[in-house]
Amino acid sequence: MVDYRCEVEISAVRVRPGDLVFADIDGVLIVPREREGDIVVAALQKARGEKLVRKEIEAGATASAAFRKYGVL
Repeated sequence: MVDYRCEVEISAVRVRPGDLVFADIDGVLIVPREREGDIVVAALQKARGEKLVRKEIEAGATASAAFRKYGVL
């Protein structure tokens, strides 16, 4: 080990101690510590909307109708 709790840059993306790092098979997301609250709130709101859309589609609505109603897919 050379260092820890230090800033790194990977492919022009800066990652600092305290930033949130999410990764899955599709890629990696870095959330800067100073934006964490806003971004987490927005992500939860989008997830709630997606849940409503799923219920509409399961009840027989088309995807386009559900999108018009909720603005998310």
